[in-house]
Amino acid sequence: MPRKRVLAFMQLASWLQMVLGVVLFVTPTFTQATGFAYWSATVLGVLVAATGAYDEWAESHARAHTVALPSMLTMVVGLWLVVFPLFASPGPVYTVLTASAGALLVLLGGASLTASTRFDAS
Repeated sequence: MPRKRVLAFMQLASWLQMVLGVVLFVTPTFTQATGFAYWSATVLGVLVAATGAYDEWAESHARAHTVALPSMLTMVVGLWLVVFPLFASPGPVYTVLTASAGALLVLLGGASLTASTRFDAS
Protein backbone atom coordinates (compact mmCIF):
# COMPACT_ATOMS: atom_id res chain seq x y z
CA MET A 1 0.00 0.00 0.00
CA PRO A 2 1.46 3.42 -0.88
CA ARG A 3 2.31 5.77 1.98
CA LYS A 4 -0.37 8.30 1.02
CA ARG A 5 -3.12 5.67 1.15
CA VAL A 6 -1.90 4.33 4.48
CA LEU A 7 -1.79 7.85 5.90
CA ALA A 8 -5.27 8.64 4.55
CA PHE A 9 -6.62 5.45 6.14
CA MET A 10 -4.97 6.29 9.46
CA GLN A 11 -6.45 9.79 9.40
CA LEU A 12 -9.92 8.39 8.68
CA ALA A 13 -9.54 5.96 11.57
CA SER A 14 -8.49 8.84 13.86
CA TRP A 15 -11.55 10.89 12.95
CA LEU A 16 -13.87 7.91 13.47
CA GLN A 17 -12.22 7.34 16.83
CA MET A 18 -12.85 10.95 17.86
CA VAL A 19 -16.51 10.63 16.84
CA LEU A 20 -16.85 7.41 18.85
CA GLY A 21 -15.27 9.18 21.83
CA VAL A 22 -17.92 11.89 21.67
CA VAL A 23 -20.67 9.26 21.31
CA LEU A 24 -19.35 7.47 24.39
CA PHE A 25 -19.14 10.74 26.29
CA VAL A 26 -22.81 11.58 25.67
CA THR A 27 -24.15 8.01 26.00
CA PRO A 28 -24.82 8.26 29.78
CA THR A 29 -26.92 11.37 29.18
CA PHE A 30 -29.29 9.59 26.80
CA THR A 31 -29.42 6.29 28.67
CA GLN A 32 -29.75 7.69 32.22
CA ALA A 33 -26.72 5.68 33.30
CA THR A 34 -25.61 6.20 36.87
CA GLY A 35 -22.71 5.30 39.08
CA PHE A 36 -19.80 3.39 37.64
CA ALA A 37 -21.47 2.98 34.24
CA TYR A 38 -21.81 6.76 33.95
CA TRP A 39 -18.19 7.44 34.85
CA SER A 40 -16.89 4.57 32.76
CA ALA A 41 -18.51 5.86 29.57
CA THR A 42 -17.70 9.49 30.32
CA VAL A 43 -14.03 9.05 31.19
CA LEU A 44 -13.39 6.49 28.45
CA GLY A 45 -15.18 8.72 25.94
CA VAL A 46 -12.79 11.56 26.75
CA LEU A 47 -9.81 9.18 26.60
CA VAL A 48 -10.88 7.78 23.22
CA ALA A 49 -11.45 11.24 21.76
CA ALA A 50 -8.09 12.43 23.12
CA THR A 51 -6.16 9.49 21.67
CA GLY A 52 -7.95 10.02 18.35
CA ALA A 53 -6.98 13.69 18.42
CA TYR A 54 -3.37 12.75 19.21
CA ASP A 55 -3.36 10.24 16.36
CA GLU A 56 -4.66 12.88 13.96
CA TRP A 57 -2.06 15.39 15.16
CA ALA A 58 0.77 12.87 14.85
CA GLU A 59 -0.30 11.83 11.37
CA SER A 60 -0.52 15.42 10.14
CA HIS A 61 2.91 16.29 11.60
CA ALA A 62 4.87 13.41 10.01
CA ARG A 63 4.90 11.43 13.26
CA ALA A 64 2.59 8.60 12.18
CA HIS A 65 5.04 6.07 13.60
CA THR A 66 4.16 7.26 17.15
CA VAL A 67 0.54 6.07 17.07
CA ALA A 68 1.26 2.44 18.03
CA LEU A 69 0.82 2.95 21.79
CA PRO A 70 -2.41 4.99 21.49
CA SER A 71 -3.73 2.34 19.08
CA MET A 72 -3.07 -0.39 21.63
CA LEU A 73 -4.74 1.72 24.32
CA THR A 74 -7.74 2.14 22.03
CA MET A 75 -7.99 -1.62 21.62
CA VAL A 76 -7.87 -2.18 25.41
CA VAL A 77 -10.57 0.46 25.97
CA GLY A 78 -12.65 -1.16 23.24
CA LEU A 79 -12.37 -4.57 24.89
CA TRP A 80 -13.40 -3.06 28.22
CA LEU A 81 -16.44 -1.46 26.58
CA VAL A 82 -17.48 -4.77 25.04
CA VAL A 83 -17.10 -6.77 28.26
CA PHE A 84 -18.21 -4.28 30.95
CA PRO A 85 -21.87 -3.86 29.90
CA LEU A 86 -22.37 -7.63 30.06
CA PHE A 87 -21.75 -7.56 33.81
CA ALA A 88 -23.08 -4.20 34.99
CA SER A 89 -25.43 -2.66 32.50
CA PRO A 90 -27.93 0.04 33.39
CA GLY A 91 -30.07 -0.97 30.42
CA PRO A 92 -30.23 -2.46 26.94
CA VAL A 93 -29.62 0.84 25.11
CA TYR A 94 -26.44 1.48 27.11
CA THR A 95 -25.28 -2.08 26.48
CA VAL A 96 -25.83 -1.87 22.74
CA LEU A 97 -24.22 1.57 22.39
CA THR A 98 -21.14 0.88 24.47
CA ALA A 99 -20.57 -2.66 23.20
CA SER A 100 -20.96 -1.53 19.58
CA ALA A 101 -18.60 1.40 20.13
CA GLY A 102 -16.16 -0.94 21.88
CA ALA A 103 -16.18 -3.43 19.02
CA LEU A 104 -15.57 -0.62 16.52
CA LEU A 105 -12.74 0.72 18.67
CA VAL A 106 -11.05 -2.68 18.77
CA LEU A 107 -11.25 -2.84 14.98
CA LEU A 108 -10.07 0.76 14.51
CA GLY A 109 -7.23 0.35 16.99
CA GLY A 110 -6.07 -2.87 15.38
CA ALA A 111 -6.29 -1.43 11.89
CA SER A 112 -4.45 1.73 12.95
CA LEU A 113 -1.77 -0.32 14.69
CA THR A 114 -1.31 -2.46 11.59
CA ALA A 115 -1.22 0.59 9.34
CA SER A 116 1.33 2.36 11.56
CA THR A 117 3.67 -0.65 11.42
CA ARG A 118 3.25 -0.78 7.64
CA PHE A 119 3.87 2.98 7.52
CA ASP A 120 7.15 2.43 9.38
CA ALA A 121 8.18 -0.37 7.04
CA SER A 122 7.63 1.67 3.87
